[in-house]
Amino acid sequence: MTASAFQQKALSQNNQNSQLALNPPIIRTAKLETWPPPLPPKYRGHRQIYGFHVDEKKMTEFAAANFPKVLTRGFWMILAWFAQRLRFHAQYAHVRLKGAAADDVDVPPGAEVVVGPTGIRQFMVLTVTSWERRAWDARPTVEQFEIMKEITGVEPGWYIDVDTYGLIRQE
Repeated sequence: MTASAFQQKALSQNNQNSQLALNPPIIRTAKLETWPPPLPPKYRGHRQIYGFHVDEKKMTEFAAANFPKVLTRGFWMILAWFAQRLRFHAQYAHVRLKGAAADDVDVPPGAEVVVGPTGIRQFMVLTVTSWERRAWDARPTVEQFEIMKEITGVEPGWYIDVDTYGLIRQE
């Protein structure tokens, strides 16, 4: 190989490497994949949500260890700080607080069932996704989900959203 051919080959490789630096290959990380159980007939048309039930005792213990000044402000402030902590550590912005139906379903241990303003029994859930096509692109990665699971200390599950698309207000 002559010197000029060698230089052209080296220049070509440098050009390819600089193209890779400018346009790195797209790496698709594995997204959370889970499917909900069938909906009971009573809840036909309701959205199914996936996330972590709110366990007041575990969240209060977590707050005492991580942000104790919030303890004096009440449980709703603890819950807000806890949700923000999940978003920050997992780098996942789609954590939401929803009410899950408590009638005719298995209520997880530690979840406090309350009667909402509409008279429906429910418990609180920190949701990370739902069973809707538009939510699938925003699902957390497996790594993000594992971080959230470690922080919450509870097993995730599928729940039935109490107020899917404002159905309660229409009834």
